Amino acid sequence: MSVQRSPTTKSSDKMNIISGNSNSQPDLSIIAATEHEYKNVSQRKRKAPEDDFSVQFNEFKKEIIGVLKEFGKSQTENINSIKTDIKSINEQLIDMKTKTDLLLIEHNTFKSEIRKLTNTVTYNEEKIKCIENDVHSLQSTVHAPLPSGSPKPTANSYADIMTEVQERLERAKNIIIAGIFEPHSENMEEKRENDRCEVMKVLSGIYPLTPNQKK
Repeated sequence: MSVQRSPTTKSSDKMNIISGNSNSQPDLSIIAATEHEYKNVSQRKRKAPEDDFSVQFNEFKKEIIGVLKEFGKSQTENINSIKTDIKSINEQLIDMKTKTDLLLIEHNTFKSEIRKLTNTVTYNEEKIKCIENDVHSLQSTVHAPLPSGSPKPTANSYADIMTEVQERLERAKNIIIAGIFEPHSENMEEKRENDRCEVMKVLSGIYPLTPNQKK
């Protein structure tokens, strides 16, 4: 024989029974316990999603902070590398500027030396032209017809003329020293010896001569 069970009373039916369906006074302790039970159930249902969200948010925050730290570290390394490159470039620019200044100074010095050499060459060319004109003048004098009644030139006179030309060419190479006068002697050896002695006197006043040099 099956046992018949009464239907389960719902919470709303319990409330109706407690509140108004019975003529007796409601049991306040039962109502308070029931209300406390509902609150506990409600609170347990609410805490679970909030805890999960808080955990997920903290994990997300940690991930974001980690990414930002890595990004900041990478950017710092890049900035330091860029600073090092800029410093190296500045040093290279300073070195290039120094070398450029040196090259400019050398270039100006080179131009000055070329200008001096050009002036020297021009001066020597003019001097050579003057000597050539003197030679042509002497040659024209030698080959010019003699006036009537004048003695004919001898071999010695031709030799003297050529000697004079040779002396002029040699004198063009001489160095002029102030204070040394040309002797009036006709002997070339005497002239040279006199010039040598005078030059040695001047040089000995500037640089003391050694015994070997005096000999």
